[in-house]
Amino acid sequence: MQLLVGSKVRSGLLFFAIGACPLVRGQSALAGPMSVAQIHYFASFFERVGSPDVPAAVDTVQERSVARIFDMDDAESAQLHAAAQEYRAEMAKLRSEETALVSGKSSLDASDRAALSSLIQARDRLVASAAQALLSSIRTATASRIMSDAGQTIRLRARIGVN
Repeated sequence: MQLLVGSKVRSGLLFFAIGACPLVRGQSALAGPMSVAQIHYFASFFERVGSPDVPAAVDTVQERSVARIFDMDDAESAQLHAAAQEYRAEMAKLRSEETALVSGKSSLDASDRAALSSLIQARDRLVASAAQALLSSIRTATASRIMSDAGQTIRLRARIGVN
């Protein structure tokens, strides 16, 4: 009991509880920029839970399923929901811009192709940002489970020749 009262031990325990515990939120599972394969994985991940193409009720069911698969607690499920809603809103804007760009055209000129390329880059930035925001707001253990699934999926896709 005496050990828990000492200031050195107390501050050491506090450091462990805040900084070293693998269940702490706010740490990122991504080291550095995302690879193209990771962007593809997370694009699929967010389309599953936040696609602007399906009714929100379907996305809600998918969110619950993803939360169960990755053993998310209630706070993490709320973070997943927030990330999915943000993704849905931003992706709807990008798709609207894409539709306006290609609507009624049988072919695209150089400026249209450049604009479309810019939209694709914006989509990739959105996916990376949403993934980073989610991974940094959930427990490290949960983020690790998601990143493990990403790694397995990426390796499988590479083995069968799918990007």
